[in-house]
Amino acid sequence: MELAHQAGDTYRIANTAWQAGATLVRDGHPNDALKLFQLGGFWANKSTRRAEDPRLPTTIAWLNLSSATAYALMDGLDGATRHLAMAHDGWEPRDTFERVGMDRATAAIHLDLGRLDTAERLAASAFRTFGESHRRDRIMAEVLLAEVHVRAGEPQGLILARQAIAGVSTSQSIATRRQRLMPWSPHWKPDAAPTAGS
Repeated sequence: MELAHQAGDTYRIANTAWQAGATLVRDGHPNDALKLFQLGGFWANKSTRRAEDPRLPTTIAWLNLSSATAYALMDGLDGATRHLAMAHDGWEPRDTFERVGMDRATAAIHLDLGRLDTAERLAASAFRTFGESHRRDRIMAEVLLAEVHVRAGEPQGLILARQAIAGVSTSQSIATRRQRLMPWSPHWKPDAAPTAGS
């Protein structure tokens, strides 16, 4: 961020703050993450090139969406709702996958807020849209969908959860397995290699 500041590159300051916060937000540090998102938003909105740089509106949308995640994790309903609205205000996705990526992240926020119907609709849309070429995103949407059904107490929830756990277990990404398997199993070790039938 300091190098970007020296270069006068407000986009890179904002993007770096967002990426840094994204590593913290669901790892038990939502308040620290929120501070980074606020810093990124300050620089992105301060940019004199905002109208000219097509990357800035998308970065601002993701900063707001990530801020909504942080607020939701801290039981800040008003802040989460406000930033959800801001994330979608004036932002147009470049393609279908960018839209459903935002839908998947929005589904997780609604799940955190207990809005299961909205979370289910968005997660299902993301799961249907992401194919094998976007396997990580598809797996994460499937886990969200399963969690919605489990929280709602639906009979198919356990079946969906078993399928989702099997999908995450085969992921080569330790970060994905840590983030998505740990809530399901308190005995799972984040550095454990995926095994058949896990």
